[in-house]
Amino acid sequence: MVKQLLIAIACMLIPAPLWAGTGVSGGAFTVSFSANSPTPTPATPVPTGTPTPAPSTCSAADPNLFGPGCTLLNYLYSLEGRGSSAHVLAGLTGVVKVCYDPSGCAVQDANNYANSGNKYYGFFGVDNCNAAWGDPTTPPCAFGTGAATNTEAKTMWNNGSVIFEHVDFPNPAVNTNNNNPGPGAAGNCGAGLSEEAKYQGVSYDCSGGMGDSYVQNMLTCPQSYCMHQGAQTSANASWNNELSLYVPGFQDLQNNGIPVIMDMYQEMDGNWFWWGTILSSGTFQALYRYTEGYWEAQGIHNMLYAFMPIGSGAGYRSPGNSYVDVGGWDQYGSYGGGGYIAPQYSDEVSYLGNKPQVWAEFGDGCSNSYPNYTAAAQSGPMPNLVGMGFWWGVAPALPDYHGCSNTESSWTSFITNPYNILANGTGGR
Repeated sequence: MVKQLLIAIACMLIPAPLWAGTGVSGGAFTVSFSANSPTPTPATPVPTGTPTPAPSTCSAADPNLFGPGCTLLNYLYSLEGRGSSAHVLAGLTGVVKVCYDPSGCAVQDANNYANSGNKYYGFFGVDNCNAAWGDPTTPPCAFGTGAATNTEAKTMWNNGSVIFEHVDFPNPAVNTNNNNPGPGAAGNCGAGLSEEAKYQGVSYDCSGGMGDSYVQNMLTCPQSYCMHQGAQTSANASWNNELSLYVPGFQDLQNNGIPVIMDMYQEMDGNWFWWGTILSSGTFQALYRYTEGYWEAQGIHNMLYAFMPIGSGAGYRSPGNSYVDVGGWDQYGSYGGGGYIAPQYSDEVSYLGNKPQVWAEFGDGCSNSYPNYTAAAQSGPMPNLVGMGFWWGVAPALPDYHGCSNTESSWTSFITNPYNILANGTGGR
């Protein structure tokens, strides 16, 4: 599939700000941009004759990636190969639909700051949707400029964190409008996830005829990034409606000069999401490319697109290098210490080359394995590994999916390791 190229009629030039200071002393860094903000982009598909953003100044999946996005991508590349100095952005997914501390985001942030050596996380993840991931409230997603994901992304970016976005898409066959999940487990995708199986219409639900036939019909439309060219199907209109729910929040971050590492369709080599192995590789690749093309057509140009399997040997599902900016994988279970090279790492180097890699998710429950994760990164055998985020939530007496605490000695040992890069709170413009 040929990626859509938008022809610029009247370019809006966005100066690329400079990333000021890597500040690795003590495991901290500072983000600083020149005092300019990106030109607002339209919220609807760009019609013929409408000015488009300036072409990207770097080699990125989005040919119109805005200036701060290129600055971030270049920064990630600059961290590669720093085996003897701070080079791994460390943190966690801190907001899954809502801030995990019931007292609010500010309490959560202050607590994490205090238990990380008076530093903010260098890597901070958010997810608009969660359903049963620690919060069984309904509907499963929260969107818009006032959602916790957006307010915290802006807060943490200004503190110096690099922002990472998970996207747990609800099942488009039954829940394109972000409706309340239904009862029962009939739609479980096959992984036997008992807690998640309580909810239908969410990301791990495969009801409604989900599979190749449905998704191929869903990707039938006249745009160049559609899998099948033709008149728009009702399934495509419904899917566009679901994707459009994310657009105001993404535009809000873009208008505030915030680039985002976009992790969509994570763990696509597993069988627990509707976009997983229930779909053939060709259909999955078309789905990934379509989503990227759709958001770019809506004027979203602040995304670095990530490809994040969970196991090795997943290259056959990659949408292609031209659609990916950042590689990596979700690392669960105990991990080898210094000198260990994960098979996922070697595998991704073979098909993504030297693209930066991150652990979008890692964890082994609440255990003493945290230091091993750092040891594996700091020893240098995986020079492209530049970030890792615990999934999800570390807070005192947290009744979440993992139930971990940021006061555990194993966590504080991990997060304050000098090889990790943390933010000192002076990021911004």
